[in-house]
Amino acid sequence: MNKFLRSSIVCASLILSAKANALNSMGATIDFIATRASDNIVYFETGSVDAISGTKPACGSSLPKRYIIDNNTVGVEGAKKMYANLLAAKLQNRKVEVVGTNTCLMGTEIADIVILK
Repeated sequence: MNKFLRSSIVCASLILSAKANALNSMGATIDFIATRASDNIVYFETGSVDAISGTKPACGSSLPKRYIIDNNTVGVEGAKKMYANLLAAKLQNRKVEVVGTNTCLMGTEIADIVILK
């Protein structure tokens, strides 16, 4: 194998490895999860603002690491699945990525999707 081909393979391997590491570093761990019995809203907070996929809306900037799962937005079954993902992530110390609705409830962004990493 000539030097150029070996160099190309090594370079491609390094690039792919860097991209894989960047993908694995997205998201954040769950710091806390709380539920409110009166309306079944689930609050959760992540260890960093890197959990959000996209930009935070202005209405959620005062609490940039806190999110809400709202039954009225995602439905009861959707909320249950998201809550299960949060619990699994917390118990396994896994990262999550949050896709928000770009809207807020009580000054906190409403989560639309919780991706377990």
